[in-house]
Amino acid sequence: VRYSFFYDDFDASFVPQQGRWYHWAFAFDAATRTRRFYVDGVLLGTKQAAFGFSGGSSFHLSPTNLTLDDFRFYNRALSDQESAALAR
Repeated sequence: VRYSFFYDDFDASFVPQQGRWYHWAFAFDAATRTRRFYVDGVLLGTKQAAFGFSGGSSFHLSPTNLTLDDFRFYNRALSDQESAALAR
């Protein structure tokens, strides 16, 4: 799984099973430039970004054969506990 971030990608070892629903959460703390990646409320990994997020006008999901049920953006990085609660 890849968390793409302006040529500073964050790869995590996780292979999703076809036909199974997952809760995915990605967080970025601008103050520390720390990225966090969760699957089903479990922290899969953290990595500090080389530089801060400057925003952008597009968002891409790949592969394109995904089905989304609920998609949210927050104006702050959620805590580990908040991400886990959303996965329940």
